[in-house]
Amino acid sequence: MSEQTAAKSAPAAGAADATASGGAPPPTPATSFTAPPGGLELPSPAGGDKPAAGDGAAAAPAGSEAAAEEGAKTAEPPPAAPDYSTISLAEGLDANSEAFGALKEAAGKIGVSPDHLKEMLDAAGPRLAAEFQGKVDAAVKGLSEDWNSQWKATKIGWEQEIRADKDIGGGNTERTLGRVALAADFGGNGEAVRAALTLTGAGSHPAVVRQLERIGAMLEEGGAFAGSKAVPAATMLDALWPKT
Repeated sequence: MSEQTAAKSAPAAGAADATASGGAPPPTPATSFTAPPGGLELPSPAGGDKPAAGDGAAAAPAGSEAAAEEGAKTAEPPPAAPDYSTISLAEGLDANSEAFGALKEAAGKIGVSPDHLKEMLDAAGPRLAAEFQGKVDAAVKGLSEDWNSQWKATKIGWEQEIRADKDIGGGNTERTLGRVALAADFGGNGEAVRAALTLTGAGSHPAVVRQLERIGAMLEEGGAFAGSKAVPAATMLDALWPKT
């Protein structure tokens, strides 16, 4: 038997001998620890308090929220929108136009100052106004030329219709113009009437010529009238149908 085995069996043998001899067995050495009621309280580290329940290493510092609030209070407000109401525009530009309103809106979004916007308008405004006016003038001129051309063609068509009419045109053209002149001059205001017929083009309209020709025919049948003075047919022809 080894020495370790002998050492382990020695106490057991002694206890058996003591029991056999009538004595009390020797006490058994303690092999486990039982915590007292309420648990075992370990001492706290020197100079410190016990950490509160639920506190962890990830807890935010006590002053972080206050610092954030203070930073929000001291943050600078957003810059105010530029005021373009005092900008004066060059002649030919309208400060109330939709185009200028759109320009101010775009300039405000990118932070263009009123002074810079004024400089840009002073440099480009007159040129833009002149270019726009040039386009307007060209458009008006084109429309005027088209209208004049169409009006001229219309009058020529009326005159051709009169000359082709068997009653007031053809071989009766001179007679018709004499009667028209007699009707226009009746009452002593012939010059103004002929001017109106020429200016408006009514003197070339077939319906107007037919009506005046009938009035002139009735005046011829009724004899002379005071204040009336017939105009030669050639003169009336030049007045109503000027050469073009």
